[in-house]
Amino acid sequence: MKKQILTVTGVVLFAAFGVFAPWFASDAQAAPCVVPDNGSGTVTLPPAGCDYLSPQDVHEITDGLPPGTTIELTGIHRDFACGSAGTPPAGCSFVPSPACQQQGGQFPGGEQECSDSQLALQLHGTGLLAGYDRPISIPVSFETHVAPRVPGSPVQSFNTDMFRLFGQIPPGDPDFDLLRISAGTAFGMPSPGHTTLTQLPGNTWAVDSFFDVFYRIDFVGRNPGPLAGRSGSTTATIRMSTGGCVPANCDDGNPCTTDACNQGVCSNIAVSCDDNQICTDDFCDPATGQCSHLPANCEDGNPCTIDSCIQALLAPQCLVPDNGSGTVTLPPVGCDYLSPTDVHQIIAGLPAGTTIQLGAIHKDFACGRSQPGAGVCSFPTIPGVDCEDTGGVLGGDKECSDSKLALTLQGTGTLAGWNRTITLPISFETHTGPRTPGNPVQSFDTQMFRMFGQMVNIGDPDFDLLRIVAGHDFGLPSPGHTTLTRQFPGGPFAVDSFFDITYRIDFVGAPGGRVAGMSGSTTATIRMQTGSGVGCIHTPVTCDDGNPCTDDSCNPATGQCTFTIDNTNSCTDGNACTNDVCVGGACVCPTTSGICVGSAATTFASIDVPKTIPTTAPPNVTTSTLTVSGVGTYLYDLNLKTF
Repeated sequence: MKKQILTVTGVVLFAAFGVFAPWFASDAQAAPCVVPDNGSGTVTLPPAGCDYLSPQDVHEITDGLPPGTTIELTGIHRDFACGSAGTPPAGCSFVPSPACQQQGGQFPGGEQECSDSQLALQLHGTGLLAGYDRPISIPVSFETHVAPRVPGSPVQSFNTDMFRLFGQIPPGDPDFDLLRISAGTAFGMPSPGHTTLTQLPGNTWAVDSFFDVFYRIDFVGRNPGPLAGRSGSTTATIRMSTGGCVPANCDDGNPCTTDACNQGVCSNIAVSCDDNQICTDDFCDPATGQCSHLPANCEDGNPCTIDSCIQALLAPQCLVPDNGSGTVTLPPVGCDYLSPTDVHQIIAGLPAGTTIQLGAIHKDFACGRSQPGAGVCSFPTIPGVDCEDTGGVLGGDKECSDSKLALTLQGTGTLAGWNRTITLPISFETHTGPRTPGNPVQSFDTQMFRMFGQMVNIGDPDFDLLRIVAGHDFGLPSPGHTTLTRQFPGGPFAVDSFFDITYRIDFVGAPGGRVAGMSGSTTATIRMQTGSGVGCIHTPVTCDDGNPCTDDSCNPATGQCTFTIDNTNSCTDGNACTNDVCVGGACVCPTTSGICVGSAATTFASIDVPKTIPTTAPPNVTTSTLTVSGVGTYLYDLNLKTF
């Protein structure tokens, strides 16, 4: 194969839009061709501002030269314009409008376009012309025909044809009396091609195009000069394409990016140093390209919080294949939902200052493992086949799924040091707003309509019951939003999704477990989203000294606990026969003593003025007698334990 210098002189054809692309080798690659939308959901061709080159070969002049001698021509076909200085392009087969294009051409329903341009050539001699190197710029006019396309479609793919191409150097060149290039179907040199337009962010399009150009180069040498007395016509065919990219020329010099060429466009994607540990700060060293993982700094600057990191699996980016209809099936199978900044909590039913924090991962979505939705679905489903239907509160679709909620429990306060994992089977139904399949970006509202799950492990050491419910239909509104973004034509969608879940967690502790004798229901709201984690949490310092006669607080300046006597607080010694008060920061009862008389006499301390106690027992009530020294005798109901 020849040096990858691609000679331009062969044919300058605009590759994808019916224009000649310049001839140049892989070591002279053009920049990717990205052009703006022309306001009609497509682009104007040929693509202004783009260069066209040959990706693999060179054009040559061979005819009329000595054996073993060639002139290789590398070139750039560029500077496309609708006529020069107000003069229509010379190569048109039709009278051009101000836009230099019109309906028609050899493709029914297609278009024909004309353009002036420049063919910048670098000539390089071989054999007897070794050492001969010079640039030449040739004005070129051409006409291309393109097949119909569908404006507005995110990918537009259509056939093209280089119908005419003609250019030659002006008089007065020191080496050539004539240097002319011609090509195209109209000149008896068929030059078919194809173009694909791919919509990009920012209302722009990537142009991927080629022409298999059948060209002829005619030359007559000037006297005197290195080509004096020589002339010839060389014909050949070469593939010319838009100036795309190869991995070599996509290198941005940054060791912390992965460089690639895709669909003719360079990408420089940051190296992922994610170790799936949310409690580490991950980064790439720009000097070495090596990843580093440092412990996450959770310090919030508040001395009255205990800063720590809860490790929940950090989900990777959620990528889901097209389901064949230009969109994806939800919920996204293979993806996880986690909370980015928070944890679920159990508070109600636990001692003051004590919580159970639950780092949660919602995952393993499936269309009915057993009974679809375990009764949560509001519509009929076919397990394993179809768990979707149209409708719902948002006017789009409804989906049901079985799943798992993987929980990491961490106790605080009196439960500090208690850590364990539990997995709850979960069934849920979501509703989604309308979307437009086929669009490269689809963004719509969502709603967690119903969600239910509870522990099925009878005999769990800590819980007789652990249950979670959520969702709009249970009176716990849980709105969300989802955005689907096509990664590249025909590729998967990135799913960026969240729900602001209002949930209720009910629990009953198991005898002998860490929460024995406790129960409660906690309601709260938490954001769950794809590709997130739990991470840093900031737990308030517990300053409870166990004394009801003090006000307990944390000094925000020092982080030290303070216990201030407050004799206005209420307190009790647990004895129903006394009214207790705070005195000097202690819960006490005055010195008056009395006796509870019943099956067993009891002596206790009593306040000076005892509680108001009835002196007559209701009928059929078993009573005991309470005698308070110096005050009187009262009746006590032994069954109800009340006076």
